[in-house]
Amino acid sequence: MKKSQLLNIIREEAKVLDENSFELYDTEVDPTTGSSMSKVRYLPDFKKTYDDLDDAKDSISKLSGRKEMFNDKQMKLIRDLVKDAFNKYRTHLRNNYRKEYDKIRGSMEEMSTSSNAGAYNTPYAFNKNKKADGTDEDVYISQLGYKPVKK
Repeated sequence: MKKSQLLNIIREEAKVLDENSFELYDTEVDPTTGSSMSKVRYLPDFKKTYDDLDDAKDSISKLSGRKEMFNDKQMKLIRDLVKDAFNKYRTHLRNNYRKEYDKIRGSMEEMSTSSNAGAYNTPYAFNKNKKADGTDEDVYISQLGYKPVKK
């Protein structure tokens, strides 16, 4: 397999788009077959470090929140140190590497969804009089045998 083919596979499988985030190097040639293999070495980058620190912060927070860890002062100290390291790294990126920080923020905004938006608040949905404050003719209440309480 040619290196260019391997590069394409890596990009597709690992979702790596930036060619500066990894490098390929050849291993020893197999004396029997004469073939060589390439290995991939992922290089550190701003986003990966950001994600790794964020994951560590979330993981240690969950761990230190467990019932058996409640009185463990050392675990709380470690949690606070990891959280502080993440916050310092994020602030450093924002202040000194603005383009990289904006790229990271942009990728996070693309991932966000409206799943946490909550339900619609429709208090007048079943009332014929749309200007009323609430409804006296709530279909569900009457069908279930309940009577509405006056305010």
